[in-house]
Amino acid sequence: MSVPSLALALLLVAAPGGFSVRYRLDCALEEPHTVTGRQSVFIRNETGLPLPELRFQLHPRAFRNRHTPLARDLAALKSFDLAWADESELGDLTITRLEVDGLAPAETLFDESGLCVRLRVPFRDGDSLLVEFEFVTRLPRFFVAGIGRRGRFYLLNHWHPQLAAWRGDWHADGVQPAGFAPAQVADYDVTITLPADLAVAATGRVLEDGAGSGFRRHRFRADRVAGFALVAAPDLVTSHAAGAGSSSPGHPVTRSPGHVPLDITVHVRDRNRALWHGLERRAADIVEAFRGWYGPPPVEQIAVVDAVGIIPADVTAPGLVLLSQAPVPFTRLAERSLARGLAHQWFAGAGAPDPPGSSWLVSGAAVFSQVRYLESRYGPSNLLDLPWPGPLAGLGDEWYNRLLYYLAASNDALGSLAEPRFDYTTNPLSYADSRPAQAGGFFLMLERRIGPETFNRALRAWLGRADRRTAPDTAFIAACSEAAGEDLTW
Repeated sequence: MSVPSLALALLLVAAPGGFSVRYRLDCALEEPHTVTGRQSVFIRNETGLPLPELRFQLHPRAFRNRHTPLARDLAALKSFDLAWADESELGDLTITRLEVDGLAPAETLFDESGLCVRLRVPFRDGDSLLVEFEFVTRLPRFFVAGIGRRGRFYLLNHWHPQLAAWRGDWHADGVQPAGFAPAQVADYDVTITLPADLAVAATGRVLEDGAGSGFRRHRFRADRVAGFALVAAPDLVTSHAAGAGSSSPGHPVTRSPGHVPLDITVHVRDRNRALWHGLERRAADIVEAFRGWYGPPPVEQIAVVDAVGIIPADVTAPGLVLLSQAPVPFTRLAERSLARGLAHQWFAGAGAPDPPGSSWLVSGAAVFSQVRYLESRYGPSNLLDLPWPGPLAGLGDEWYNRLLYYLAASNDALGSLAEPRFDYTTNPLSYADSRPAQAGGFFLMLERRIGPETFNRALRAWLGRADRRTAPDTAFIAACSEAAGEDLTW
């Protein structure tokens, strides 16, 4: 079989788009921990099949008591926030009204973090329907898998009923320590009412922003994203990057053809403004470098949020990057975290990512991108920014990731990247740092095997063909094979 025909055959196994989906939400945050809302979901069946049911993700249900499967998994990892939480600290998602085209469904079945809606008549291919919800979400008083609250810092991510992703069947594996099961890519029109003193960063662009007596009402619009996330806090100071790609002295950035500035906002807590000096410029330079390599991002806006001391690890969502890594003097660790988070906007945004099932594609591409960016900007010795030479001055990010890979290999904690991994609780070392390092090393190996420019073409082709569906890893290898003109399915 020729390489082009092989690539075509592999690409044909990519899952169909499944559905065209539009959400319209009208919600309110009621402190200290509740979001009440109404939601209309417009769904068009494009699966090619008549469907007797719909599946929705209700992820906050995984936090509803101390005995859920997620609580047990986290306890096995020595993380007891959920297992030891009292009633006031738990999360939940309660459906108070549900109608399909104005009628109650035939049956509703709830599981640990999902909902099966049995339809009165089969949902035929090409048909459309309207599903309406009224719901109440309670945010947990801790952060797990990118949702929660601490004091008056709120993170809403996978916080409302979401149609599960379709990949020839429903993808409804729920919440695991490794992440959420993916939701179907959709358009979002979200209106949310918040206390007036809370500043906001969110997925999508702002359509309206109005003030009332003690509250502000915000309306956002985001097209073709795998979810809508929002951060609200009272002490966020917002600034805008002067334009994606503003170069610093001595570090020129090559602008991509047809450059269109991306709207990048930076939201820093007032107490940390000096700590994050220059964050806007660094974010703009990273975005411009990635745009030159991978093409335009699949989002129109990106918000970078200072969450140091609030969240235990970095969080990314469509158009949103939350940083937990504080800048450390004489290091580039914060810039490294920023590069990885921004890379997720391309590679997680290209489809509905599946963190536990095929994490290597997103995490590998993100690690590869952070290594590539740091090397292109600072050379191979890029982790430290020392004012004097010394024995550690030559440390680089690629070397550090190789070290993580070695530590995992020497502890028998590696596995095949091609196999879905759901063994987080029995093999946490493979997910913490070493598995992304292993996947990033695979990307670096491919780049050196076929050359940087060829690999750029392959990545752009893969991102374009994924078209924000849950395309399998075979599509990525096929794009590399086609760009290289040889079969890389060894």
